[in-house]
Amino acid sequence: MATPGGKVNIGIFIYDNAEVLDIGGPFEVFSVAKRLFEETWNVFTIADTKHTVYARGNLPIVPHYSLAEHPPIDILCVVGVNILRC
Repeated sequence: MATPGGKVNIGIFIYDNAEVLDIGGPFEVFSVAKRLFEETWNVFTIADTKHTVYARGNLPIVPHYSLAEHPPIDILCVVGVNILRC
């Protein structure tokens, strides 16, 4: 499940008004695991566009990539529980 070159690309999808911990928690877990165990992991954030996303509390976060320009993804983490509302 690795991309060419042996890298495993882990994309974390972020969006406006997401909980800060919902974004930061998975990013930190994958980043620490990369540092300690899996150096081949490439962890990055993705948003609809490359423009700043504002998480809860108006915390600005600049995504690494947009949906139109991200590298191939092996694992996609969609954060939060309030993405779909009925």
